[in-house]
Amino acid sequence: MQRQRQASGDFGPMLRRLRVAAGLSQEALADASGLSARAVSDLERGVKQRPHPATMRMLADALALGPAERAALAAASRPGDRPLSAPAPHSSLPMPMSPLIGRRDELATAVELLTHGTTRLLTLTGPGGVGKTRLSLDVAQGVAEKFSDGIVSVELAPLSGEALVTPAVASALGVREAHDRPLEQEIAVQVGSRRLFLLLDNCEHVLAQVQSLVAALLAATPNLCVLATSRGPLRVRGEQLLPLDPLALPTPTQAGDLAALAGLPAIALFVQRAAAVRPGFTLTEENAPAVVEICQRLDGLPLAIELAAIRLRALTPAALAGLLGERLRVLSAGPADAPRRQQTLRDTIAWSHDLLSQEQQALFRRLAIFAGGGTLDVVAAIATDGDPFAALDGLEAIVDQGLLTRAGDADGEARFGMLETVREYALVELRDHHEHDEVSARHFAWFTALAEQTGSVQGAWLDRLEREQDNFRAALGWALDDSTDGGDPAQGLRLAAALWPFWHRRGHLREGNAWLERAVALGAQVEPKTRAAAFLMLANIANNLEEHERARAFYEESERLFRDLDDEENAANALVGLGLVATDLGDYDRANVSLRRALAFHEGAEVSKAKLPCVYALGRLAVARGAYAEADAWFREAEALCSPEDDGSRAYLALERAQLARYRGRPDEAERLISVCLGQFRELRERRAEATCLTELGSLALAAGELDRADRALRRAATLQTDLQDERGLVRSLEGFAGLAIRREQPDLAARLEGAADAWRTRTGTIRICAERDTHERRAAAIRARLGEAEVRTIRDVEGPLRLDEAFAATDALATS
Repeated sequence: MQRQRQASGDFGPMLRRLRVAAGLSQEALADASGLSARAVSDLERGVKQRPHPATMRMLADALALGPAERAALAAASRPGDRPLSAPAPHSSLPMPMSPLIGRRDELATAVELLTHGTTRLLTLTGPGGVGKTRLSLDVAQGVAEKFSDGIVSVELAPLSGEALVTPAVASALGVREAHDRPLEQEIAVQVGSRRLFLLLDNCEHVLAQVQSLVAALLAATPNLCVLATSRGPLRVRGEQLLPLDPLALPTPTQAGDLAALAGLPAIALFVQRAAAVRPGFTLTEENAPAVVEICQRLDGLPLAIELAAIRLRALTPAALAGLLGERLRVLSAGPADAPRRQQTLRDTIAWSHDLLSQEQQALFRRLAIFAGGGTLDVVAAIATDGDPFAALDGLEAIVDQGLLTRAGDADGEARFGMLETVREYALVELRDHHEHDEVSARHFAWFTALAEQTGSVQGAWLDRLEREQDNFRAALGWALDDSTDGGDPAQGLRLAAALWPFWHRRGHLREGNAWLERAVALGAQVEPKTRAAAFLMLANIANNLEEHERARAFYEESERLFRDLDDEENAANALVGLGLVATDLGDYDRANVSLRRALAFHEGAEVSKAKLPCVYALGRLAVARGAYAEADAWFREAEALCSPEDDGSRAYLALERAQLARYRGRPDEAERLISVCLGQFRELRERRAEATCLTELGSLALAAGELDRADRALRRAATLQTDLQDERGLVRSLEGFAGLAIRREQPDLAARLEGAADAWRTRTGTIRICAERDTHERRAAAIRARLGEAEVRTIRDVEGPLRLDEAFAATDALATS
């Protein structure tokens, strides 16, 4: 009889909790199940014992219980003959279906914390599909020997409400509710001092009750350890977090190494799951690029990789990679026996999304507008109407659901971002709520304002713009998208104009060129003044890329448009550009005519600072012609025109004066000036100019006979120039290496380096200025003297010129000589 009363004691309270959680009265449950209200009351009070299975089914159907809840309710109605104090099963861990790939470090850390430290609550956190559950099983196995009274696993994902957490844990532990105390206390009493390990999997949707139960159990049971998996922390005292990131992706150096790729967890997981659906699948030289692309586009997320691999039943890796522009549609065919939330990537993300409040969901979808993430200030400005506290609270909630990543920015500020798989889901939500254009406009306005704030510390400003490149790309893409009503090409050009100094100084000229050409193509939608400015910027970029004829055409069109608008100042700026192009092509008379016309305008204008580019260009023309005293006068005048805070212009003028001092045979003066401006450029983070300084230092060292110092400086310069795609700078460094090769008795290498430089100058039309011409002729004479005319012709005409990258690679022979 005692055993029967205990059985009803389990069932009645559980039925009552389930009814209350469903929001039903006893009468409403009776109506829904087909029972009488008296029958429901008797069952809850324990008057009726051991309900009939048919009654159980009707109650479960009326309460809309899931499989786990039905099983728990059925178990409570049929407890069997196990005594109250029966020990927990030794292990209730599910068996993994496949080996754990990667996570070696995380597994070792977790086992160490739980077996050799003081950690009693360890929570594995991370986004949905990152592999928390799979890792938790190996962690539990790894600590099993320490817990003599067993390991108990409780899967919380099927539970539909907080009220079911404690009964589910009690059922797994073999604990039944007593009449004289709550079930939570009964668990604590029966666990007592046992050495038990409790695994609580998927806590995020029933977090409040998990927090309460875990805190109470840890306080009352000295030898219990809890391992939890959750998309965010439990926030219980004593909790140790172990965040899981997506699997590591290939670095650029690993991309071409098949053995290195095969050992990477993300690639290994894809290959393993692909072989399961396509027997015999292996990583090969042919499919490796597509496999790498798949894993990269899926952010290294294990669930996404597994879902993608399933598609190899019908697709090749290359075809699959081509479809990943719509990841959520592709990743929708998971195993039928997997939890529903893991059968599609969309369901995995929706599981977390649906746990957010309406305000948090609104913030989540607006965050999709950020490409590459954002800091708190910009999130508040764009997504929460300027309220930083609302933004902070919302960001923390979304991070806790594993839908956002948080990392430290270079200046120490927290930066929040989304995996691209999550961002795709959020973008759909943003469009479905008809907010995309409104939020995009706010995003565009904020980042345009940022680009237009040059600030007093230019290097820090350039660094900030570098970190926000993806956001600038997104803003430009929206403004220049003529397929929607939201874009604004004129505003896109405004942003491009603000970014031009950044593109120039950080070596992103080709990207800037692509954006400007896209904007100019929308000419009918852009006012003439903006269009003229775009042509001027395109001309500047083309000139920096040594595309001289293209630059000349853009400068001429820009000058024409500005004159049509009576904008003489900008027309003069276009003339300065035409003068620089003519200087590079060696057409010095034409250059002089253009620059003098520009100077005539500026000398009659009120703003003297606007004259600076023209005076600077006249100095460069004088250097090219070998008129060094005239050049020095122009550069000094330009320096006088610089504003006190214009560190960048002063540094560039110091570089010009250093080169001029070297041409005039004043190496000490040149070295002093180079040392000064090199430090300034490094402070400003202007890598292109830094590389030019290093080339100059290499030339000075070579002239002084300091060959090792010359090699080091030229090599550092050429490495930077290669990274920045600065072909003109690289050619000057290769010419320096040619001189070094002659000094180290490698005339054949010198001939090949000179040939590569000559071929580039022929292709671009960029001549050697006066001083460079003299040095080149001396190198050429030295090469002919050592090799003979016939060998030089063979290298030049039979072998053909090296590409610039091949020529730089060939200089490795100098480093070992």
